[in-house]
Amino acid sequence: MIPISHQPYTLERLPDLPVVLVHPEPGRTVGDGIRAGMSDLVRLLDAADEPLFVVVDLREVLVDVEEVIQAADRSARGRSPIMHHRNVRETLFVSTHLLVRLAVKGMTTEAFGCARARYFDTCDEALGYCCAQLDGRRG
Repeated sequence: MIPISHQPYTLERLPDLPVVLVHPEPGRTVGDGIRAGMSDLVRLLDAADEPLFVVVDLREVLVDVEEVIQAADRSARGRSPIMHHRNVRETLFVSTHLLVRLAVKGMTTEAFGCARARYFDTCDEALGYCCAQLDGRRG
């Protein structure tokens, strides 16, 4: 893994898979981690030579209705939404929180530009999904 570490998040570009892991700092709100990491993530995506899966691990962040709505809006709508970046293959959210799951489902609707997004309980499940998608592409 190649970590790019900044408070309040860490970005990790996996060397063997087209995946970038986004880990907001534990105890922060959903919005804090996403807002802070957006510009570094855009730079990483701009420099990528192929579309990447973006895995956002939200298991240890504080979930608040208003923060989730604002984060979803910034990520999938408006000017240059990161979830619609040309090098985002799909955004995978890791969380067992019902509010996050509902937000992810909402972001896949037309109101949010039909963002390519899914949710998983664990990072291992999300990475397994990435591998399965890549195997299907190669097979």
